Amino acid sequence: MKKSLFILITIFFLYTAMGFWGEMVFGQEINTLDKIFNNTKSLSLDDYTIEKIPGPQDEQWSAVLKKNNEVIMRFENGYLEDMTIFGLYPFIVNRDKQLVVEQFSGGAHCCWSDWIIELTSPISILYDSQKYPVGYGMVIEDINKDGNSEFIQTLLTFDYFDRMPHACSPLPAVVFAFDESSNQFVPANPRFAEYFLKDIEENIQYCQEYITKVKANPDSYDDSTGEYLSSVLQVVIQYIYVNQEENAWSFFDQNYLLKDKEEIRKKVEEQLNNCAVYQYIKAH
Repeated sequence: MKKSLFILITIFFLYTAMGFWGEMVFGQEINTLDKIFNNTKSLSLDDYTIEKIPGPQDEQWSAVLKKNNEVIMRFENGYLEDMTIFGLYPFIVNRDKQLVVEQFSGGAHCCWSDWIIELTSPISILYDSQKYPVGYGMVIEDINKDGNSEFIQTLLTFDYFDRMPHACSPLPAVVFAFDESSNQFVPANPRFAEYFLKDIEENIQYCQEYITKVKANPDSYDDSTGEYLSSVLQVVIQYIYVNQEENAWSFFDQNYLLKDKEEIRKKVEEQLNNCAVYQYIKAH
């Protein structure tokens, strides 16, 4: 009982934060799956059926996808029954709607899992969020107004980075767009750089407020809470994930003034080298 109450309180605060974050970043009411789909227990299309079932552990719910009554996929990352949602959504022009499944495990600051599945024979998994260090649910938007829907999730690569708590960690958005050649939804921030950098000047201005304080005495400035580091990386990370690394590191060199500058840069690079989103962007 206590665990259930804790989870419900956590969800309330996370969804409140998501709503605020969505308004600030996208300038409109966010289009999340829980607003699009009814919280149905089962759904059928042709030979396929997906339904919620209790288990595999106590106080846990899963979903199973069946074809002709034979289980072909299990989704076991949900907690309470309402934390698994699914439905059909027309992401791609001139194709049948895709099955979308989203689960929340009940953890803090993360722990959403999403899949986009084309119910062909055999099925095609167009997206599996577990391949990437992302969290929170999908925010769906046709950014370039071409009829195909992109979706946005939150990058967790720099959550709790170095001395920063979650509250001031850089958590940039990642847009996923459909790539015809690979038949996958893939990270596509560089394609939408203008969209993602539209508020960069505000972040730069916020950083400058710290710079004034740090310049007064960089050798003794106390950044144990990571707020100054955060103000710099909020800009640096945004630039990096739209493939503007020259701008990113130029800003870092000019505006990060503490003695651990080289150490921080190496730590950032290590995180990037282990980030599947960054690696995909660099390779494409």
